[in-house]
Amino acid sequence: MISQPAYFTSSSARITAGQSLVAKLEQQEILATLTREACRMLEARACVFYLLDTTTRRLRCAASSAAPELQVPEGEFDLEGCLFASPVHTRRQIWFQNLFSPEFLEMPDMPRGAGLGSVLSTPVVFENDVLGVLAVFSAGTHRFDNDEKRLCAALAGLGAVDLARDLPVL
Repeated sequence: MISQPAYFTSSSARITAGQSLVAKLEQQEILATLTREACRMLEARACVFYLLDTTTRRLRCAASSAAPELQVPEGEFDLEGCLFASPVHTRRQIWFQNLFSPEFLEMPDMPRGAGLGSVLSTPVVFENDVLGVLAVFSAGTHRFDNDEKRLCAALAGLGAVDLARDLPVL
């Protein structure tokens, strides 16, 4: 019997992920749960949430779920010089199939380590404001199908709603 990816098992997995996110109160706990659930459901090698600081126009790694041998980037990254600026600017999912080429390896916001083949980066948007980027990395070269893209967008949406609770009311 062919095993199906975790996101195909049932809608109950998505409901459980949503409930676990909604139940979280602290931002760090929300982001850690979001990356862990995205990694599990999409059977990814790593998942990183980059939080956007709109005043400085910089991204920083706010949470990650990755194999222990992978190094997650630290610090802040200017939008003009990082890979994950594209989903912020376009407000669309961006997919890169082959991360083995030198131009990707030189990007400061990329996790370091062997085995990262492809990435699907999804903007986290709430009420037309980009709050961050959810980046899902596959082991080896991978073409993300429409179901994976929709699931990643749904998880980003859940994260956006939870993050919006911490935003100041104007």
